[in-house]
Amino acid sequence: MEVPAFVKGPAGQYYSDLTQACEAYFLLSFSRMYPDYVDSSDHDTVMCPSAFPFGYIAPTGQASGATPLNNIEKASIDGDNAELKIFHMLEKFGKETNQPMFVLAQVKINDFIKNVLRQKLPADHPILTDKLLKFEGEIAEIDFLIIHRQIGVILIEVKAAKKFSKSAQSKARKQLQLAEEIIHALLHADHEIDYKESTIPVYKVIAMPNVSDPGRENQNIISLREENVQSDGNFVRWWENKFAKRTFGGHEKRELQNLIYIFVGQKCEVSSKVLSNVCKKIDQQKFLQRSYERGTKQGGDGSQAVVKTADQPEQAILAKQFLFLNPGQLRIWNGPRQQFFNGSSGSGKTILLQFKALECAKQGQKVVIVVPSSLTALYTEFFAKNSISSGVQVLSPPGITEFLRRSDPAVKFHFFADELQVFEAEIPDVWIQLGNLLSRIADLDYYFWVAYDYMQRNEEEASRDETGGLAHGLKIQTQARELCKTLNIYHAPCLKTVVRSTFEVYTFVQAFVQGSLLDLVQRLKLPRFDHIGEETKEIFTQFVENYDVSNHLGHKICGPSVTVVKVKNLDLDFITQVVRNEINKWVENDSLHHVAVLVTTSFLKERLGYLMAQEGIAVCDIADSKKNAVVLDFGHKAHSYDWPVVVAISWFNNDLSSNYLMFTRAVSRLLVITTGDVPL
Repeated sequence: MEVPAFVKGPAGQYYSDLTQACEAYFLLSFSRMYPDYVDSSDHDTVMCPSAFPFGYIAPTGQASGATPLNNIEKASIDGDNAELKIFHMLEKFGKETNQPMFVLAQVKINDFIKNVLRQKLPADHPILTDKLLKFEGEIAEIDFLIIHRQIGVILIEVKAAKKFSKSAQSKARKQLQLAEEIIHALLHADHEIDYKESTIPVYKVIAMPNVSDPGRENQNIISLREENVQSDGNFVRWWENKFAKRTFGGHEKRELQNLIYIFVGQKCEVSSKVLSNVCKKIDQQKFLQRSYERGTKQGGDGSQAVVKTADQPEQAILAKQFLFLNPGQLRIWNGPRQQFFNGSSGSGKTILLQFKALECAKQGQKVVIVVPSSLTALYTEFFAKNSISSGVQVLSPPGITEFLRRSDPAVKFHFFADELQVFEAEIPDVWIQLGNLLSRIADLDYYFWVAYDYMQRNEEEASRDETGGLAHGLKIQTQARELCKTLNIYHAPCLKTVVRSTFEVYTFVQAFVQGSLLDLVQRLKLPRFDHIGEETKEIFTQFVENYDVSNHLGHKICGPSVTVVKVKNLDLDFITQVVRNEINKWVENDSLHHVAVLVTTSFLKERLGYLMAQEGIAVCDIADSKKNAVVLDFGHKAHSYDWPVVVAISWFNNDLSSNYLMFTRAVSRLLVITTGDVPL
């Protein structure tokens, strides 16, 4: 075999052996995140990359207000949905059954040929001549390549047709055939052995999850159809029936390890870049681009289609944060100058309020903003970044009374308030103060916007409330609507579309909230809650039953799975190491501010901060956002803040259930550390 071209590895080193180069890269990058998985047969499943790598799935229907897509577009979207479903299924099954395997998604054939095969194989190797030329331009990628230390290699090609298609199956068979020959060529690149005599099994699977007919199975191809994946139990039975575990010898183990070095080494990317790309898609709302373009071509009704802010002069100021507005957001932005509005965490309330205040300030008009004390730094920094140095006054709730006493009654101003639901902790007579302000701003030319989230319970209130703070939240909504009715102020419908979240975090939070509320309903049936009254209990019950349909996810931007770590004892050293591993996995040293560790008031926050500092991890509180440090603070202070990575810690599960606010702050990655079962 000819000597392959030299490969430049880490730190400028050069290798004549590609495997050595990939191994060196692997050890420096992937093993930094998964140190226990190198040359080990007892590790659990590794998804590489951890975040689902496919593009976006354009939203349709009520959630986004998007114009419905035609059947052709729906078919292509179903394809991504099918791959996403299998990605999650493999991850869940692998973790729960401790499968020692690496799952690689979307292995690009052209990149692999250029970066690996042409350097690993001789120029006249059949895979680089006859086979490659035969399929050139026809096969772009391998959907899933699984290297299992106790099974071998599993190749999965996904074809999500609505019904069985011979052409789709034929194309999948060609892709699997080429992938199989690539595997065999790599296994025996350094010695002349007929690949047909290989002792490493290579299984080929054609997955058609949208096809209900099981059909006939080809002798050399395994079928994965919908009937096999409707439940976890069916998938486990399918897996155990198709793939037999075995014990590999030393030589076979080394060959599998070489495949891991080569494929994972090529596929491994810096995780912070993965999260950065996910956050960028969310911030720029790129998942609505296709819906917008489709609606424009069809001449869609403006009230039903998403609206591109850059094309609307009156909305252009929002282009920095929201390139598009869904109907709910548009209703707020173009709504009355005096209004209350509420909505789910991540639906854009704070962004709408901030930029409307900024719009007023840029016109040279006086602006007064009242936010919880923990948010004053966030708002002050926002206006400073937008070159507003005067004309804006940011107050905490206790400052309202003093402001009204000192200010000139003849001077008009725009008024904005955010996170109203936590005001009562700082100002008991908040509704009286709001009434005074409304009487002060009688001129309809001035804005009076108040935003709140009745589902975000304040921890102090939750600790005093037997219902975990839910009664307080429902009371806030009732009081807000009554005040609006009394003073003839508009109360907008609830913003139900969550846009600042990944699919994984959103799904976890929805399930957690639903589980917590169901648990609350069960507890309300206990004798010690008889004093609450049947009418109140009925209100809670109806609320719980309807909650699962009250929110929508306006996109399917995907990220890493949510991880729950259970600890039996208050082992702060162990928790510190878990946090350290999470930081190593997702961020670089110069971006520690992308991580927040949020705890409940019963947790030993100061002690954890000391141990993190001992590990060399800089920490700060929520208000000190300019520092390159991990935020370590109480979860109930996290209103209106977002971090790509959130570690939520609670020593007592009742604290966790009463303060799930910390969960909703994770934009891309969420890790929950708790003492017992999470109510899902």
